[in-house]
Amino acid sequence: MNKEELIALVREKASGGDATAELVSRFHPNIVAAHIEMVYDDIFNEIVEKGFSDNDFSELDNYMLIYIFSVLWDSVRNPNQYRCQVI
Repeated sequence: MNKEELIALVREKASGGDATAELVSRFHPNIVAAHIEMVYDDIFNEIVEKGFSDNDFSELDNYMLIYIFSVLWDSVRNPNQYRCQVI
């Protein structure tokens, strides 16, 4: 489910399910998106705080994407600079 689909779902459910366009239009997509972002921020902050208190951040794995990159160290440009190369 992407962000647009989630916004449409929240607008439909907030207007009472099978609603007319007039009822759905009462909930502006930008306002719904702002509230969704606030909820996700609260959820994420609770998980991080729990991770700090328990010293266990394994629950954050559910909110991460896995990328297959190899990180290469390039001493020619700058010894403190890293670059990624897609495998």
